[in-house]
Amino acid sequence: MEYTIGGKVFSVIDALERIPTKDSFTDRTNKIGGGAGAWEWHIGSKRDTDRHNFFGGDGFNARCFLAKRDLIWLMNEMQSEYYNPTHEYRSRDDFRNIWRERMNEIQGLDENVFFALREHDGRDPNDMRLYAKRPGQDAEGDAIYGLLRKVALPETTFTSILKLRAEDGEELFYFKVFPEHIETRTVLEEVEEIEQQIRDSEEIPETERTQIIKSRVGQGLFRSNLILDCGYCPLTGVDDSRLLIASHIKPWRDSNNIERLDPKNGLLLTPTFDRLFDNGFISFNDNKTLIVSPWLSNANSNRLAIESGMMVDNLPITGREEFMAFHRAEIFKN
Repeated sequence: MEYTIGGKVFSVIDALERIPTKDSFTDRTNKIGGGAGAWEWHIGSKRDTDRHNFFGGDGFNARCFLAKRDLIWLMNEMQSEYYNPTHEYRSRDDFRNIWRERMNEIQGLDENVFFALREHDGRDPNDMRLYAKRPGQDAEGDAIYGLLRKVALPETTFTSILKLRAEDGEELFYFKVFPEHIETRTVLEEVEEIEQQIRDSEEIPETERTQIIKSRVGQGLFRSNLILDCGYCPLTGVDDSRLLIASHIKPWRDSNNIERLDPKNGLLLTPTFDRLFDNGFISFNDNKTLIVSPWLSNANSNRLAIESGMMVDNLPITGREEFMAFHRAEIFKN
């Protein structure tokens, strides 16, 4: 995977998959507990040499960026949390206005906004916790580092980071904040509403209504027809139906009722690969090659024995091209 930043092409070297948002590192308006909210960021342990070296080792000073499109996506995904907070945020009574203020601030940003992430050099040398500190008021991106603290809500978001490198050796670190639970909650609310609409529909026969609803969890006629059409997991070859999940390619919530029952809108996958596919960490090209998301670390890709470009000869792609195009465009994390 490559990214063009400032006219220069950068390749993905590795990913740091998740740093949870703690209450100690967040803007004071987001605080759940006491205190003012620190600009120091606990990002791991010095004993984790891989994590320390990810940023450059002792005394690192990494140039980092946030993408405007990612921040807009995050705020849209988090809108339900701002409008109906699930935590006792310090300014929760004003969170609707805060959501609008933050969205307006983001809308005024450049496409990519940069900041420095420096290892904290003022801590006890015997303290093995790994901390980063603010860039400094006169340093590049101090306000952007502050924005990161605003959009990172404690206990409801996490941050993943891509390490990028250009041919001339320049390194950049691509930060992206993800919802921890909010996306799931929002999707479930949407699904429940769709299910109720199907139950209440007088235009759909009762037996068909039942099958459409069952198909959401990979059961009923959808599963039976998919087993007949595919028979096994194309990645592992497992053909015991008890170990296979009938997964929609174009998600159930985004499909119409015909697509929800269409076996061509499905794959049979073992649980691990179903989770990877459902969450957009893998997808497939029409030539049966695997695509692995850059947001999956090299270590975990190696543990799973997968890499982008590997052939999946048994992938039943014929008739699934349109659904797979949707998955690549809307679900896959790139």
